[in-house]
Amino acid sequence: MPASGLVKRALTMRGFLCLVFVLLELAILGGCASPPVIVSPSVAFNAAKARKFLEPGTNDVAGKVLLRLSSGGALTCGGGTARLIPLTPYAEEWADLTYYQQPAAPSTPPEFAYLPKNPKPVKEIRVNPVFLATTRQVLCDRDGQFRFDQVADGDYFLEAQLIWQQDIYDELHFFHGRTYFSKEGTVLRRFHIQGGKALFLDLQWDVTNRRFNF
Repeated sequence: MPASGLVKRALTMRGFLCLVFVLLELAILGGCASPPVIVSPSVAFNAAKARKFLEPGTNDVAGKVLLRLSSGGALTCGGGTARLIPLTPYAEEWADLTYYQQPAAPSTPPEFAYLPKNPKPVKEIRVNPVFLATTRQVLCDRDGQFRFDQVADGDYFLEAQLIWQQDIYDELHFFHGRTYFSKEGTVLRRFHIQGGKALFLDLQWDVTNRRFNF
């Protein structure tokens, strides 16, 4: 066989071996990736009981969601939603599965739970769609404030989003601080209200971690 033919054959074989190596590597990496853990509340959802909490009441619930960063930036629920969830046995188990089995960040106040946008390990919580439909939602304003009026007496969870406020981005002091996006997520707080009260839920805290070190 001419020398040119040998070279061509060698190059062809080399390309084939490279392709096999790449496919093998992808197969190994794919095998290492763990599928998400899928869990669901074990108790039945009592929609009738939850709807009782959504009937007009005499209480007002307002609040503010604000996470201040050590660099001067912030995350709020501005542009996102705050959700009022009637506290039923189903909701309690949902909260346990979703929030309270996650390790809390050191800066998180003890009175409410924080769930990062991409929790690890990855866990998929499958819920009854009627459960999510039997809640109240409002939009948070630019400052992260929300308000629910005519709330019935009872126990609830307040769930609110944490969204990065890009307009407060401080390029001079933390240009490399894009890891602050990792603080996006949701927060949850349990509360009780009755007797025609006005309650303010102050979901504000400061991240005291060193800059760039979350």
